[in-house]
Amino acid sequence: MLGICSDIIKSMIKKLKLENFRNHKNLEVELGYTTVIIGPNGAGKSNILEAVSLISFCRSYREETKSNLIHFESDFSRVSTDNFEICLIKSPVASLRAKKKGVVRKAVDFVGELPAVIFSPESFNIVMGGPNERRRFLDMMLSETSKSYISNLVDYNKIKKQRNHLLRNIHQGASKPSELDYWDKELAGLGNLIIKERISAIDFINPIISGLYEEISGQKNSKLEVVYQKSSPNLAEDLVHFRQKDIVTERSNFGPHRDDLLFLFNGRNMARFSSRGEIKSALLALKIAELKYLEKELKKKNLDKREPILLLDDVYSEFDADHKKHLSKLLIEYQTIITSADNSILDEKMLGDAKIIDLA
Repeated sequence: MLGICSDIIKSMIKKLKLENFRNHKNLEVELGYTTVIIGPNGAGKSNILEAVSLISFCRSYREETKSNLIHFESDFSRVSTDNFEICLIKSPVASLRAKKKGVVRKAVDFVGELPAVIFSPESFNIVMGGPNERRRFLDMMLSETSKSYISNLVDYNKIKKQRNHLLRNIHQGASKPSELDYWDKELAGLGNLIIKERISAIDFINPIISGLYEEISGQKNSKLEVVYQKSSPNLAEDLVHFRQKDIVTERSNFGPHRDDLLFLFNGRNMARFSSRGEIKSALLALKIAELKYLEKELKKKNLDKREPILLLDDVYSEFDADHKKHLSKLLIEYQTIITSADNSILDEKMLGDAKIIDLA
């Protein structure tokens, strides 16, 4: 494809191989700067994008249980690109091993080596789904460019698990409430670091997302805002003040694992008051803002040659001509992998430049 600078070509994925991943026993494909994967439902189009996301995040954007990613007839699965490899093992417990250029890397160091932004039908859950979907969106975005964030998140989840175990023991009379003092301090310290980075990301997104929404939708004077909602105004104090509630429920009720995002469109909750079309435009604006955030953070860390990869999983069918036009603009800027059950919904010029993979 003409007009692509050499730095971007160097950062491209050129080959992708799947072994025992989902329904693909053995699949090897060559990728272009724009790649369109076409095939009927059930052919495994989305599974290919899921494999790329696994390399980007060391987790799937669709599935939390690692063993479900392994072909049901196999004990292991492997996904590999030019320089990266993820191996999943089913037993004795589901585990993941990551390699860069043949060298084993810890997952916390591996995440973000191949940054990606995903736009899929599941993305609608960021607005319409539960709080866990919005936290997942934030955690995946921040983990790609911040080693401190992913490290703090891993440590926080370990501390929370240990604190919850202690809460159960206290409720059953096997431990004393005073034993929570240490864990409360640790949980609050890590929790506040996580919240700080999340709010910083939202502070970057908010000044640009309304302009992006107006450009995409054509609706002038529209205001789109993302509000970070804390479960606690003062985490350290509330862990102590509401300790009895935690003991009774045997779980930690405050912290970033309970926080949420609220999407406001002209001051009203999008999930309750906005149309499907408005939510589509808002999500596209959010994904463009996510790309810009990743670029900004990568440049700040002198990693700007790691161009984000754009993964579009069966979203063209959701959009009208104007939305598709904005999506097509992104294809010029980023290596993109698109799935579609019907190539007739795609722009002819784009198809002329793209690498086509037909799974029919």
